[in-house]
Amino acid sequence: MTAIEKLRRLGFGSEGFLYLRKPVLFPAMLHGCGYSRQVDSSYDLEGLTRTCTDVTLFQYTVAGHGRLTYEGTTYTVHPGQAMLLHFPHENRYWLPAGWPPWEFLWVALFGGELMRLWRQLEKRSGPLLAMPQDAVPVATAVGIYEQATRGGPQSPCRASSLAYRLLMELLDEAMPHAPSGPKPAHVRRVIAFCHEHLSEPIGVSQMAAVSGYSRYHFTRLFEAAEGLPPARYVAMLRMERAVQLLREDQRASIAEIARRCGFKDVNYFCKVFRKATGTSPGAFAEGVMH
Repeated sequence: MTAIEKLRRLGFGSEGFLYLRKPVLFPAMLHGCGYSRQVDSSYDLEGLTRTCTDVTLFQYTVAGHGRLTYEGTTYTVHPGQAMLLHFPHENRYWLPAGWPPWEFLWVALFGGELMRLWRQLEKRSGPLLAMPQDAVPVATAVGIYEQATRGGPQSPCRASSLAYRLLMELLDEAMPHAPSGPKPAHVRRVIAFCHEHLSEPIGVSQMAAVSGYSRYHFTRLFEAAEGLPPARYVAMLRMERAVQLLREDQRASIAEIARRCGFKDVNYFCKVFRKATGTSPGAFAEGVMH
């Protein structure tokens, strides 16, 4: 079953998440979500007059069309496009009179770190981001709505993790990806080296030495091939391994997982993990177990 088929089985509705907003304890958090079908021109919302403030909106059109004005430019919103908005802001979206019904999935988020990154997302993609119905962010948004219809996620930590996950997936959709095709031999050598030595300190100079190029040329060639600077690539690998270990090795302590991912200081590992995922390693592992 596709994500959109699942969404249609769930049916129309809207759900809010009753987590305390003041003080904001998490860098990213769920605010609300829903699956809506608007049928007339009474659906008309202004971004500068919305009662919810410091909130972002992902709204993915499943069927029909809508109109959006964003900073003075007007767009038609087609199926397969997601509106990326924040409030308060100069935007308006509505269903013009006489148009067919507008059917869409939406998720609203909030949080200081999320708002900062969301504005970068809007600058990178503009207010509309095209993606197919089987795109990863669409499936995640449907999963959030499905959980909400069942009364969850009850834990703020799990809710924060879902909010951050959706944000990261949208950033991934919006950013240019590395070119397809076989990786150059020097890049393959460096990637293999990183995987083999991930529990150890890995510096860009080491990676350059493995590649056989100077640090300057290696950095330029690696980023062109992988779409990320070398240091950020290593940081991504460490987080991916941490998530894998937390999911698969529930007997390992947080300190052991930190060590296996190349962190000598478990407190620093916890800080980096929380910044990357919106929750602590312990809370993440508990969510996996339950």
